[in-house]
Parts: sequence; C-alpha cells; structure tokens
Amino acid sequence: MTYSLLESKIRTVPEEYLAVIDAFIDGLLIRNSIAEKTPAPKQKRTLGLLKGKASVKFADDFEISPEEMLGL
Repeated sequence: MTYSLLESKIRTVPEEYLAVIDAFIDGLLIRNSIAEKTPAPKQKRTLGLLKGKASVKFADDFEISPEEMLGL
C-alpha cells in the first residue's frame, strides 16, 4: 500500500475512529522501537566443527569454567 492510498482511505474514515487509528499506529511505532533495542538472543555454538582442520593452544595460566566456555 502506498502513502497516497493510505491517505485517501484515512480521509474517508469517520472522525470518531481517528483516535483509535492514531493509538494503533503509536503502538506499532513503540513496539518497533522496543524490538530494535532488544538484543538478539544468544545463538548456540557448535563445538568440534573444525575437527582435523584447525588447532588451538591455550597458555598455561588460562582458566575458564565449562559453563563460561559454553556460554551458559
């Protein structure tokens, strides 16, 4: 739908419905602004995907719990 088509439809809406339409549009805008600020959920990590293709070495003083490594 184009803006001009929407405008022509709004011109034919009875005055008492305009407040309802205005509140609905405000709600959509608020919901959209909240959705943009909400961080994306953490994605699951697959371990072992590069088995045989890559290697890693950790320093002797490296410490991390299994929960931290898995992002739990």
